[in-house]
Amino acid sequence: MDKKKIIFVDDDDKILNGLKRMLHDSEDKWELNFVNSADAAIELIGSTQFDVVVSDVKMPEKTGIDLLRELKSNEETKALPVIMLTGLNEADLKRKALELGAIDLLNKPVQFEDLHARINSVLKVKEFQDELLEKNSLLEEQLYQKQKMEVIGNLASGAFHDINNILAIIGGYSQLIKVNPNLVEKSMAQINESCKLASKLIQQVLEFAKSKKEMKSLLDIGILIEDGTELLRHCIPKRIELKLEKPDNLVKLQLNQTQIFQLLMNLCLNAANAITDKGEIRVKLSETFLDNNHAASTSGEEIPVGRYVTLSVSDSGYGMGNKTLNGMFTPFFSKKWGEGGTGLGMVVVQRIIGNHNGKINVESGSDAGTRITVYFPVEASLN
Repeated sequence: MDKKKIIFVDDDDKILNGLKRMLHDSEDKWELNFVNSADAAIELIGSTQFDVVVSDVKMPEKTGIDLLRELKSNEETKALPVIMLTGLNEADLKRKALELGAIDLLNKPVQFEDLHARINSVLKVKEFQDELLEKNSLLEEQLYQKQKMEVIGNLASGAFHDINNILAIIGGYSQLIKVNPNLVEKSMAQINESCKLASKLIQQVLEFAKSKKEMKSLLDIGILIEDGTELLRHCIPKRIELKLEKPDNLVKLQLNQTQIFQLLMNLCLNAANAITDKGEIRVKLSETFLDNNHAASTSGEEIPVGRYVTLSVSDSGYGMGNKTLNGMFTPFFSKKWGEGGTGLGMVVVQRIIGNHNGKINVESGSDAGTRITVYFPVEASLN
């Protein structure tokens, strides 16, 4: 079994040496690391995966509170348990540490029994949390697959309809060859073109349907969205015009290709369901910089200032009232119960956006259509 890694932070070398002596007998099961500043701790935590941080609350320059705040504000370290060492009379610092997310407090001078017991307790809690995160990750993957099957059903239905039309074309030209042998060359060219189109359509559906856990990679989102809209044209009713607008050059982003396809499919299929007659769906990609005057997202959170690639899907449908807007990200909330809807589409969209550190903004109203804009942060992909 791998040793649990613990880092101790204190600006007083005497205290660190005392902790080393106190925990000497624990080195067979714990890997102990000692640093004398918050900056040194941040640097080491950035290169090594630790299980627990034990930090003094009062240190010069950068305090234990500063260290705690920095760890909790970082996506990669926010789950790292932190035990704070405080004085008996430091009530304000104790309260602040707990508000920032410290998992436990220990009064100085530290007693061996207390320190050993608290660390053991925190390690057990972390073990349970890690197990829970692993199970949640598995459940989330199952959620993606379940909802993806719903999308595949829509894609397959549209694809089969178009393939049926292609087969009719192939059959027609085959009959034409029998009637007029002089048209063999022209007819075979049309048959070959139709076969290529059918093969490409089937390959697109099969590629999306593959059950594989794909990692993020640096991709051109313009190409992904262009391929996705091409596939969508086969499964959206012909009475609805699907338009794509994108610049020639967009910065590449760290993306999960399958998830981006799934996000686009969900947004466009939802848009198509909102159009009861002839209408239009407009997909637009652009690059933008948001300043302090940008709008809040539907979750009520401000979209941070920064550079983004935006993907917007707008439709000319009947729009959404307040009840639908408020419930659209709730699991199993659907206006299509009894018609094959699972109520998971927008839940998955929100998860996918979260996995890409993005934000979503929804603008809609009854009989006013809907525009959903997804913000993909550029800086997160460049780092």
